[in-house]
Amino acid sequence: MKALQINFNFQNPEIRIEGADFTSCNGLHVISEPAGLKPKFWFQIHRPEDLQKERDEHWFWLLKKHDFPIFMNNPDMKLFPSAVDINDILSDLNQLWSWPFPVSYASTFSWQLAVAIYLGYDVIDMSDVKLSDHREKWLEAPNMLMWAGEAHKRGIHVLLSEPYTHQFWYGREERLTNIPAWAPTEAVTDMFSGWSNETRALHRDWLLRHHGQGMRDNSG
Repeated sequence: MKALQINFNFQNPEIRIEGADFTSCNGLHVISEPAGLKPKFWFQIHRPEDLQKERDEHWFWLLKKHDFPIFMNNPDMKLFPSAVDINDILSDLNQLWSWPFPVSYASTFSWQLAVAIYLGYDVIDMSDVKLSDHREKWLEAPNMLMWAGEAHKRGIHVLLSEPYTHQFWYGREERLTNIPAWAPTEAVTDMFSGWSNETRALHRDWLLRHHGQGMRDNSG
């Protein structure tokens, strides 16, 4: 079994899959290196003009020679000695896309999934990847899940985090009795326009359990 773990919790060793390769992105080496994790490869896909603005610890890390490749976007090969231009395999990656509309890579996670498929992994573990802010949830997560679908169609075992696998049967359950702890308050509050007293009580209980005793019921 050829497995790859992407961006998992570096300080939580029990989720490490024995024998799996590891990869991450951007400046997360400041966490992975102290944890003793050696990546199989790394990703820094920011546009060159954006990367120029990142004259920080990560920038100087990129300038060093590493014993693993760093996938980059149109890099200056003289400046970044470990860089591999991801555009060199772009046509191969694009061929992996079977959806009936143009191929897209909406985040580093999409690129990581595409490369993992391309490299022939049997297991891709993204169970610690949680896209949380508005940009990530609306502009990045859908495309990432489509690439996860591409992997699944090829028989690759894909592990995703709970926000993408939470089980709920629409039309059979009362939504507010099955809301996970990670759901944002705005989503819960916005879920119903007409609230029964029973529903208001469920909402108030959920807020108290997951967001602290000091919170009040804002459902109206």
